[in-house]
Amino acid sequence: MSAILEVDVGQPPAPARPRRSVPKVLLSIVAGGYAGLFVVGAVFRIRAGVEIASIARLGGVSYALPVALAADSLAIVALVPAFVLGTVALWQDGWGRPHLLGPARRLALWATLFGSIVLALMLWLAPWVQVSGPVPLSQRAPEAVAFGALAVALAFAVRTRPYRGLGRRTLAITAVVLLAAVISMYASGRYDVGAVGSTLEASFAPADPRTMYPPYAIVCLRVVDPACAQRAADRLGAEVAWVPVPESAHASVLAIPVQTRFVFERTYFPGSLGAIELSSPAQAASSDPPSRKIRSGGQVGWLYHPQMDEGSDAVTIQWIHGGRRYELQAVTAFRRLTPGQVDRLIALWASVRYAEPPARPAGN
Repeated sequence: MSAILEVDVGQPPAPARPRRSVPKVLLSIVAGGYAGLFVVGAVFRIRAGVEIASIARLGGVSYALPVALAADSLAIVALVPAFVLGTVALWQDGWGRPHLLGPARRLALWATLFGSIVLALMLWLAPWVQVSGPVPLSQRAPEAVAFGALAVALAFAVRTRPYRGLGRRTLAITAVVLLAAVISMYASGRYDVGAVGSTLEASFAPADPRTMYPPYAIVCLRVVDPACAQRAADRLGAEVAWVPVPESAHASVLAIPVQTRFVFERTYFPGSLGAIELSSPAQAASSDPPSRKIRSGGQVGWLYHPQMDEGSDAVTIQWIHGGRRYELQAVTAFRRLTPGQVDRLIALWASVRYAEPPARPAGN
């Protein structure tokens, strides 16, 4: 005899539905937006570097384009892939497919977290800059808060199961790389602004003044000496103040012998006093109260140092000699003159000399 045992086990169990996470899906969309901004910013940075190199070359200012591109490239190579892969990881995890996340995508989300933290801190604490100049805290604070909020949200995301077990050493190395990338981007931005500022300063005392003044106004170029100052005084028919400066492609004396009749001596001290202009006579008396009174021998001068926006600076010294008012001014772009540099300007003022026009014959 044989017996048959039948067991009714019912239908096979249905496969478990993927466990979805709406917050992670939404966070992936936000991170994707940041990734897009980084891509656009990377293109802008490279284009800006090429343009800065071009205008710096025209202004006779040194600009190491390969160094700037290398610094930007480090930030691009580290930040852009981190945010892109981190976005993909959040998207797949949010739609219930964490098994698709490999080590690279899991690590990318940690890198996105580290990058957001560093960017938030740098934007809040450091004097951040753009090509147009320094960015005040009131303008960069919203961006710092946005990156900080993203970092907080990512901190909750990386605590979930798919992103654990990467190892402290791996995470430490990733954090150091992201820190170096953000610092390199910051340093490159400051370098770009410094180059733009130096180019603007050099434009106040161009190597070829003929781009701004007619040829007849040019008395001498590159070298300012007693003979040059004397020719300017002869042309002006009045006393001319001048100061000996090192030979430079930006040094020049310009005499405008028409209408108001004045003489400019101009030069450029890169990275120091910036653009220098000595006016004979001063075009107008300053309406601001002087910052302080200065003396050199028997000569008295008044120093003016008003507060200016966007980090630029201008220090002016006015004085009266022989009944005429003179002015010596230093102008910088996107940077402030240090107390030592102001003292150097005062020392330059103390070295001012004067060229007298030829005496007129009696009776004329």
